[in-house]
Amino acid sequence: MRQIRDTYAGFYNAVKPLPHIPTVMVNVNDIFVDGRIQLLTSQRTWEDLQSHAHIITDKRIGKRCLIEGPPGSGKSTLSLQFAYEWSQGKLNERADIVLLFQLRKLKNIFTLQQAVKQLLLPKDSTTKEDEIEFFLKEFNSIVIIFDAYDEMPDQTENDFIADILKNLSHREFKVIVTTRSSCLPEEFSPSTSRIYLDGFNDKDRDTYIKKAVKDEEDVVKTQIQRQLETAQKEDPIFRDIFKCPFFFVVVVHNWKENKGRYHRSVTYTVNLLLLSLVHHMNNKHYSTIITEIPYSNGLNETVFKSIIQKEKKIWTVDEFSKQFGENLLSVYKQLGILEDIEPRRSYHDEQSLDGTVIDDSFTGVVNVTIRRNVMREWFAAKYIVNKIVSLTDKDLITFSKILAEKAQERQFHNIFRFACGINVVALEKILHIILQSKDNQKLAVSCIMEIKSNAFTERVRSLRKICKHSIEIAIKDNLYTQRKLRDFLELVADYSNHKVIVPSVILMNSYHSVDDSHENILLKSSLNIPSSIATEELCIVNSGAEFTVGEIKQLIDYASFVKSLKTLSLERCLVPLQLKEVTATYKNLHRYIEVIWRPEGRSKRFPWYRLNSVGHWEDSTHEEITDQDYKRVADSIKEITGNHMS
Repeated sequence: MRQIRDTYAGFYNAVKPLPHIPTVMVNVNDIFVDGRIQLLTSQRTWEDLQSHAHIITDKRIGKRCLIEGPPGSGKSTLSLQFAYEWSQGKLNERADIVLLFQLRKLKNIFTLQQAVKQLLLPKDSTTKEDEIEFFLKEFNSIVIIFDAYDEMPDQTENDFIADILKNLSHREFKVIVTTRSSCLPEEFSPSTSRIYLDGFNDKDRDTYIKKAVKDEEDVVKTQIQRQLETAQKEDPIFRDIFKCPFFFVVVVHNWKENKGRYHRSVTYTVNLLLLSLVHHMNNKHYSTIITEIPYSNGLNETVFKSIIQKEKKIWTVDEFSKQFGENLLSVYKQLGILEDIEPRRSYHDEQSLDGTVIDDSFTGVVNVTIRRNVMREWFAAKYIVNKIVSLTDKDLITFSKILAEKAQERQFHNIFRFACGINVVALEKILHIILQSKDNQKLAVSCIMEIKSNAFTERVRSLRKICKHSIEIAIKDNLYTQRKLRDFLELVADYSNHKVIVPSVILMNSYHSVDDSHENILLKSSLNIPSSIATEELCIVNSGAEFTVGEIKQLIDYASFVKSLKTLSLERCLVPLQLKEVTATYKNLHRYIEVIWRPEGRSKRFPWYRLNSVGHWEDSTHEEITDQDYKRVADSIKEITGNHMS
């Protein structure tokens, strides 16, 4: 018992949430979260279990149990949690002993006793196999966990595991088998219970973060929590990524290792996840060891065209193997990039996970597809990069027309972002293509955020391209778009010493107020715009708004912190006729910053006024606005506001 507990301690104390950093290890109990666990009932419906403990205690679950789920859903982590709880005496009332076998290590092992000796006892143990058999008979309740059936080496001679699953031996033991849904045993007992791990929901993700960062400083905890909320609410790429617990764990622990520092590039995040997949696969000691993700130009092109046609490409196993190679098929399935469309099923089943009817005969896996949208977009981006950097200028014209057309479609935006992050040469050409239309400026901003931080020259050149035009943050923009634009302004500020500056920042009906520090503008979306931005003009368009003297003073205070600012513009709004109260602040700024009021907009046919050093508004001829003109403007603005409200 002690020797087995010592073996388990080596397992559950060495969980690697960042597989590519072997020195980062945690105890499984410090990060384990149930997630959604479903039981297939006798009525052939899936019902939620309240916790993993019910897998052992629920009377509806028999002596044989299959726990299935997609790659990265937490099957092995659940197995380790059971081993941990038994080792800590938390399962005494439910299991006298838990025997956990990682099936990828099961080679040349043909009996349960042999498995215990070779996999659970130290190499120098003098315990014999017949002693193990006698030892096991002393227990009333034994739980055996066969983890990762899909990773078990082929073994036909005296397959003791198959006999156990078919209930031909060790019937008194409770046996749990974890496996991918696509690799269920071909035969198992008709009374076998089926359980499905369906990943994390928002509450589970929140619980995980609280456990994973509990020892961090409060500021780091808060920042990581905020990043989680922002990422999963605003960015479709992260929403897709976070569906997979494995990916979610990698992202959270990467944030933790970086003390909550958020990386603006989603290309960086996907590269991190792919690196983690490679190391996770290699850590399992598959026969195939890889150093990086292999790619196929043919596959990338096929995926790109399927996205254009708005189809989800499906291949038979034979088709995929013939077109792209058996090795790519094998590696992608091991990594979980490819998923099987029709899970392998026992003839005992009546209903599959997706609710389709299953006939009486066993059906093997025949179809595969790329599992996640993010991977399809990644492959399509790889195709674009390869195409752009290899085409001649003449051929590039035709391909550019296709890309320019697709830049108008939201579903292609992530592909452009990835392509720009993958290759800086492709970035310059892509920016040239999409910036041919002013409507694509916000897409260009998202693309430029993907440039690697060490690509200094390319980043400066690309920033200057976008900074030829003003940046508009509008109330109609969703929070994700507003945040990207804000991040872009901060990035420009980092390069302002290299003659990179935004000509004008326009807040189109999105302005709310200035915060108490006077160093941040708060938008109506609650997002803040820091005074560290680099722009020559700040234009606030607030249709129908009436600013008070105090609000104007706060804006001028904010403007004083923006080093490169030359003009503060207030448009389509009403301001006080006189602002003598702000003269003390504005007097010193007057020669550096102009405060302009354009009550009816920026058109040349509308009048505009400049705030002078004594707090009065004057026109282009330096004539101060009269009470009569002010009343006319005020009535006009109020009329417009009234029309909008009605």
